[in-house]
Amino acid sequence: MQPALKLNASAVLAFGDSITEGKAGSLLDVVELSGVGCGVFGTPTSYPSVLNSRFLAHYPTQTLSAKNCGWGGEEAVEGVTRLPTGLVTGSYDVVLLMEGANDLSALGNGT
Repeated sequence: MQPALKLNASAVLAFGDSITEGKAGSLLDVVELSGVGCGVFGTPTSYPSVLNSRFLAHYPTQTLSAKNCGWGGEEAVEGVTRLPTGLVTGSYDVVLLMEGANDLSALGNGT
């Protein structure tokens, strides 16, 4: 029997826009619980939720978690302002940053 896989990092902050948040348009009722734009959101399909499921499946002997700090509609300049707030919500070993998709949309409109 092979030993269980182990990661050196155990706390992940997933920070970004609606892709991180898991927003699926107006059909999804997303509830932000923490008051600072970082918390547990109402969708099991956000990539931090999927990541947490995979952590559990692949690293069953470890306590690993990815905190969802996504904010729908955010552009990168807003993320720069909000990032310090996300960082103080816990002690993280890794930050996964997914920003800029909304900036690309604005570029396509000539703004």
